Amino acid sequence: MAGPVLYTRVRGGYYPGSASSSGVPAVNAAGVAPPPFAGQAYMVYPAGQGDLIWQGGVFGLSAPDSGGLTANVWQADVTVTHAVSDLAAFTQVTCQIYDTASSTVIASAPFTLSATFITETFTWTGGYPAADVPDLAVRLVWHQAAVGYANVQHAYAEISWSYSDSAGMAVIDPGAVMDAPGVSVAVLPAVDLVAAGTVATTLTPAFGQATTAGHLLLAWVYSNGSSTSFATACSDPSWTLAGHAGAQYGWESLWYKPDCGTAEAAPSFTDPGNSVPLSQLLEFSGVRALDQAAAGTGTPDATYTAPGPDTGSGDLIFAFCAWQGTNAGPAAVTMTGEDSSGAALPLNVAADTAGISRGGGTFQFWAAGWAQAGPVAGPGAATVTASLGVYAGGGGVMASFRLLAPPQYALVTLGG
Repeated sequence: MAGPVLYTRVRGGYYPGSASSSGVPAVNAAGVAPPPFAGQAYMVYPAGQGDLIWQGGVFGLSAPDSGGLTANVWQADVTVTHAVSDLAAFTQVTCQIYDTASSTVIASAPFTLSATFITETFTWTGGYPAADVPDLAVRLVWHQAAVGYANVQHAYAEISWSYSDSAGMAVIDPGAVMDAPGVSVAVLPAVDLVAAGTVATTLTPAFGQATTAGHLLLAWVYSNGSSTSFATACSDPSWTLAGHAGAQYGWESLWYKPDCGTAEAAPSFTDPGNSVPLSQLLEFSGVRALDQAAAGTGTPDATYTAPGPDTGSGDLIFAFCAWQGTNAGPAAVTMTGEDSSGAALPLNVAADTAGISRGGGTFQFWAAGWAQAGPVAGPGAATVTASLGVYAGGGGVMASFRLLAPPQYALVTLGG
């Protein structure tokens, strides 16, 4: 697996006439030609706490240290663009200037945990022997509290130096950053819809096929129950309510069961006074625990906005909407959304655009959609909007569910 690449720019330079050693960028009045230095790959830390360390290649920079001119490196600046998969997986991140020859941390400073790429600079001032500068490297250390991954998109270093017999500091600055960043690629474990049962016009839905142990089961339910407060109940206590929406004569709810058994019995639902119910059972693989849920209502569009960023990368996001009877049909039904990082959700949508006849020229519509969120969760909130092409009140629930396994990390280096 290719690692990140450290690119350098140099403030300061070689004393005129000095020669650079093999592999060190030649810096003189004509400019700078630094080669890329391969960084070290880093890996997903297993469940539990520990430090995750990324170390870039050595600076490879030099300052005069011969001919009576002993340089004093009095400042070093390191700039890093970095991000983590999700904020809940890490408690802190520290930037270090690290001497690879002596395995010593020369200086360190706290950086900011961010679920989107940010660029930060650590400036260290203090004398350092010129002969040791080529061995310096940039390190980022994350303290990890849960499964997740961290990413360094690119990094560069800059040193400033002076020497004892100069009137001032000689500076040769090419004025450009050699920037060909690596691109992170998160290979997400697959989340699949294993089976979906037929949408029932009762509160006793059926599975699409016999369930497989370890999968996630979902049930969405619509009822025009007469209760003024939510009163839909499930026959199986091992199922959990993720969320509900609606009001009297129009209640929507989403239920789930993680780690199901083999060939589970389908649950049934009850709601006092209902006469035009809808319900469906679905089975997904690759996901387990509920991350968060949100409810939404509207006429004719219902919008759901999660209460905060998803805490897991690659969550399954599922949403459904059921509209009350209307005097028109057929209708266009659409669902659109974005994950908590702001990326568009490639929703798979199932819907009844013809409408279910409820008698007297009235029709009822429903839609269900699901997608896998992107590899970097946060910092915003996932949203889904369900739209109906005719005027009718509707509502439903959106929920996200975490992966069974963490994303796998790879990095592709460009331009090097």
